[in-house]
Amino acid sequence: MRKSRQRNRNSWISVLLIAGLLPISSGCWKPFVGSGADLGEAISEQEEQPLTIGDLAVPIGVNHLKVESVALVTGLNGSGSNPPPGMQRATLLDEMKSHEVENPNNLLASANTALVLVRAYMPPGVQKGDRFDIEVISPSNSSNATLSSGWLMRSRLREVALVNHAIHSGHVAALAEGPILIHALFRGSDDDTDNMSGLVLGGGLSRMDRPMGLVVRSQHSSVKTSSRVGTAINERFHIGRRISQKGVATPMRDNYIEITLHPRYKKNVARYIQVIRHIVLVESPGDRLRRVELLERKLLEPTTAAEAALQLEAIGQLAAPVLKQGLSSADHEVQFYSAEALAYLDEPAAAAALARLASQHHAFRWHALAALASMDHVAALDALSALLDVPSAETRFGAFRALQARNSAAPLVQGNAMSDFTFHQLPTTQSPVVHFSVSDTAKMVVFGMELEMRPTNFLYAGKEILIRPSGEDQLQVSRFVPGQPDRVIRCSPALVDVVDAISKVGGGYAEVLQCFHQASSNGAIDASVLVGARPRPGRSYYREDSSQQPDSSTDIQVLNPLPDLFTNRLLWGRDTGPGTDQSADGNDTIRP
Repeated sequence: MRKSRQRNRNSWISVLLIAGLLPISSGCWKPFVGSGADLGEAISEQEEQPLTIGDLAVPIGVNHLKVESVALVTGLNGSGSNPPPGMQRATLLDEMKSHEVENPNNLLASANTALVLVRAYMPPGVQKGDRFDIEVISPSNSSNATLSSGWLMRSRLREVALVNHAIHSGHVAALAEGPILIHALFRGSDDDTDNMSGLVLGGGLSRMDRPMGLVVRSQHSSVKTSSRVGTAINERFHIGRRISQKGVATPMRDNYIEITLHPRYKKNVARYIQVIRHIVLVESPGDRLRRVELLERKLLEPTTAAEAALQLEAIGQLAAPVLKQGLSSADHEVQFYSAEALAYLDEPAAAAALARLASQHHAFRWHALAALASMDHVAALDALSALLDVPSAETRFGAFRALQARNSAAPLVQGNAMSDFTFHQLPTTQSPVVHFSVSDTAKMVVFGMELEMRPTNFLYAGKEILIRPSGEDQLQVSRFVPGQPDRVIRCSPALVDVVDAISKVGGGYAEVLQCFHQASSNGAIDASVLVGARPRPGRSYYREDSSQQPDSSTDIQVLNPLPDLFTNRLLWGRDTGPGTDQSADGNDTIRP
């Protein structure tokens, strides 16, 4: 019977690995010979190299979870269509009936509505109530003209799988609702495909806490192993206040330990799992000190610095003095990996180094800003504030997002609420930039305080809103809708006043974005207008001693590349004289 259970465990783990449900994180596994080895045998086999949690278990629940639905879009002003008969229409009708919608067929037949496919990728570690982006797509057999001005009605998203040639869906994982921003707005194109698909920024609302944990390999599964792994993790990570601290690991079965996401790693779950996998299971104080001395030498060598930094971070505060030595290295890799590990230990010495490396090296930028956002120390606030004044536009906006992640209520990043977006204006010593976000939430961030919009002729914000000069130092913002009274507001040419006026006459994020696109093209604004210029993970760092043409042998991939689901970016603005420069590293750099 015991052998039968062992075979069942092996088969179960094999199936999960083949199906991709147990993603293998980066790094090498140390092999174990034979089956049925207990924890003591495993430790004896690892006398030279300490046994880590990664040697015994693999992570689960650290991938992005795809959820889908069929939904209804309203408010299309005649650009919708009646969906043809089929499974998608039947699914939507069933969904509408569950919401007690009256005459659903009549509603579907309206030219102001459309059937759409909705999908999203829920990130690992997402908690109930968290928000994320939604993608909306017209089906291939649709007759929709455009989804512009559409509103996605509330839809229930589920995980969908094809089993035995039949589609099966799970429980409701999230809800989706909100205004649709078509891809054509961000890409500046008239392509039909871009008009038939779009995003709802922050339109997804999680209805669940996504479980995350470790599955003990079949040859080591036992209550003792599961308990040991949980104890080792909890000695390193715990959450809650000092008087009510609780470990993040909870052994659930002989082969499964549930892991709670530590708040410090909210923006970098992959690193959290990597650090946990590098925790040593059993180690005496003397052995740990000797290992720290060995890791110090490895940290100062660029080729082993990344791995050494992870191991030192897994040790915790005891390793902080060694990591601080890495900050003094002349090598940028050593500096970065040392500073990143120190940041997740909330050591203030990391802040200045990460800010400098983020401004100089695009490969380190995303990870440096994520690490700074995780810190509670005021040194991180100072470092991120300083990055608002660097030439790189994507670094500026990345620093702004990191500041929001630290404290969204801080006056510097709080902004003004408009119709369906927020407006932020920050001082800068660099060339002015107007930036529109394409992820998380709809927000317009202006770097520069004295910017004005001065059109010499008409400007349009969508099809209904017109902006024109009206006397000296004044603009008139008008909205004309058939069958409705005209709405007219006069305002100053200051950007905040123009945006506020567009919002008050009924315009939203899409109309403001279109207006600034046209203003930039017509030279009506003395600033660069950018869309989605933000740091991204997964960029490569080429060591300084490599040849002029980098090759695969010197291509060092930064740790923890995470998927960036909506990576569309468009640079709007004039490039004559001082202005925008598409730099060699792929960044939108603003030169003074």
